[in-house]
Amino acid sequence: MRCANPQQAAVNGMSRIRDRPDPVVGKNSSEIESPDKNKVGILTFILSEAGFFAVLLLAYLLFYARPQPGPGPKELDVQRTLVFSVCLFASSFYFLGDPRLR
Repeated sequence: MRCANPQQAAVNGMSRIRDRPDPVVGKNSSEIESPDKNKVGILTFILSEAGFFAVLLLAYLLFYARPQPGPGPKELDVQRTLVFSVCLFASSFYFLGDPRLR
């Protein structure tokens, strides 16, 4: 609702909207920095891989708890899976420890 008369607008409560000051974020806009895009990208990648791995583990536990007909967890080569898991974790820790990403 637009009012041409400012006094009528004040009566209707519209002056509060126009008189509201801008929010103060900092003294200077140069103080606000965006996060490093490389760090955000690597963190997003690592979190997506960790989420995918967690889903695989949950699926394994679900099928282990409720056996289904057909191949089951007994056919899984645990030692081979352990090697692959260690490689996956090592690659994640390598990215986290890289000083260029800090």
